[in-house]
Amino acid sequence: MVGDAIKSEVRVLRPSLWLMPAATALLAAIIFIADLSAPLNLAFCTLYVAVVLMASAFCSARVIVMVGAGCIVLSVAIALHLGGSVTNLSGMSNIVIAVAAIAITTFLVVRGKNAETVLRERANLLDLAQDTVFSRDMDNVITYWNRGAEEVYGWKRCEAVGRVCHDLLATSFPVPLAEISETLLRTDRWEGELTHRRRDGTKLAVSSRWSLLRDGQGKPVAILESNTDITERKRAEEALRASEAHYRTFVDHATDAFFVYDEDLKVVDVNQHACESLGYCREELIGMHLYDLHAEQEGTSVENVAAQFSSSGTVTVQCFHRRKDGTVFPAETRSRPFQRGGQRLRLALSRDISERRRAEQRLNAQYSVNQILAQVATVEEAAPKVLEAVCRSLGWNLGSMWRVDAQAGALRCIEIWCDRSLQDSNITEAARADTYKPGVGGLGQVWASGAPALFPNIADLPDDQKALIPVDVLRAGLHSAVGVPIFEAGVVVGVISFASFEIRQPEPELLNTMTTVGNLLGQFIERKRAEAAVRERDARFRVFFDSNIFGVFTWRTVGQTAEDGDVAFVDVNDAFLRMTGCNRDEVLAGPVSQMRLTPPQ
Repeated sequence: MVGDAIKSEVRVLRPSLWLMPAATALLAAIIFIADLSAPLNLAFCTLYVAVVLMASAFCSARVIVMVGAGCIVLSVAIALHLGGSVTNLSGMSNIVIAVAAIAITTFLVVRGKNAETVLRERANLLDLAQDTVFSRDMDNVITYWNRGAEEVYGWKRCEAVGRVCHDLLATSFPVPLAEISETLLRTDRWEGELTHRRRDGTKLAVSSRWSLLRDGQGKPVAILESNTDITERKRAEEALRASEAHYRTFVDHATDAFFVYDEDLKVVDVNQHACESLGYCREELIGMHLYDLHAEQEGTSVENVAAQFSSSGTVTVQCFHRRKDGTVFPAETRSRPFQRGGQRLRLALSRDISERRRAEQRLNAQYSVNQILAQVATVEEAAPKVLEAVCRSLGWNLGSMWRVDAQAGALRCIEIWCDRSLQDSNITEAARADTYKPGVGGLGQVWASGAPALFPNIADLPDDQKALIPVDVLRAGLHSAVGVPIFEAGVVVGVISFASFEIRQPEPELLNTMTTVGNLLGQFIERKRAEAAVRERDARFRVFFDSNIFGVFTWRTVGQTAEDGDVAFVDVNDAFLRMTGCNRDEVLAGPVSQMRLTPPQ
């Protein structure tokens, strides 16, 4: 039975491995023969323990049990064959001891075999793992090396076992090894990223996990290390970081403000220009709502902007942004939705259009003034319309027009316009009562110098300079003012001034626009004066023409020249009609050649 069990077990062995089973079978046969020929009290059957031990080297637990049982059966059978009985206590005790020894040995071998099987299965599972797994003793000498470690690092198990792991893998640590060891001994675990070297010399980044193994007394005996190759992930992360840095460089250097909103219209990302334009840092802007960044101005509704931002398509809106200091500025925002990581977001590109709006307002002011001056006949008729148009176009709260009174040698107000914020004040009456001498006050300075003057913030001026500001402006509490001369034939004949509650920076374009308005008014005055002179000259000529006692007429050439063609009367006086005996319609009807008259020489 023992032989059959051994044969069935060794069928799977290669011919080169039959030596151990054959030696085991031979030893069992020798013990059987020796026990059969020896006296009962010699107990050769105890040597079957060696057979069980030898069988454990190549048999499974089931076969070892069968081998042990067979050895026990052989021992008992020989004892009975040799005439053993209960009266032969010495012989029977030897048999009992031998059987017990064989049974105990078989039990211990089977239990060790089962434990070995469990360990082998665990080792096979570790070999199935894609991560590298190896164990090392407390001197960092490798004691186990799984198949994953062979594939990743390139060293076979037989080459790695017995080597110091940190020397073999040329490990680079993120912190000193002593610090890692201290953490491992204190917590029994350590995790971090390491750099290892393969057999071919290439380096790889790994995510490493160390577990400390202790014996029954709690003494550290080994370290189990598991590593995951994260080289590609690190490369991808590095490429992503480089891409994000590249993207951030472009975005932060863009001339437009970038905002990324989530579905709740809360800011999740901004660029540097957005921070600079609004006066916030990036951390302050992230998490703010669209309502926090927009203001309602000039009829624009924040709710309308939010509704358009919530639509599914690309939208362009003109709105007003509110800075951290509370000031607002116009902006044109182009927005469109996009998806990122399953989340619906909205990208908004916003551009400050303050300068564009100011340019449009300046052009509109000049156009309005031109339109007004083309439709009126006198400065008195144009003044209120011009003042209102300029104030509404450029955002002034007060406008006034002053004329030089040559007889009194002073500037006098001929018209004033103010918006609703000043209608309850007596600024209109006060301005009409004020006069300014050349060089006295702000308007007097403009008159005397013939140059425009802008005061950005009256409140910041020293007292001696405040004396140059028009009194009506100081009374109303306005902050900024501008005065522009009106020229006629190179001489200042008036001044037009404007004031605002808003602090106006000294912009050359604004002064140019105000100067243009003054020039348009000056040209209008010159044109109207020239037109009046022409009308007066025509009136005097008409008196001379009609009252002359001689026949007077005007004529024009009908042909190419007076010699080649014909002539026709343009106008004749009454004396001419009396001399010719014709009526006016008859004379002016056609060429002279068709009349009974001789053409004038």
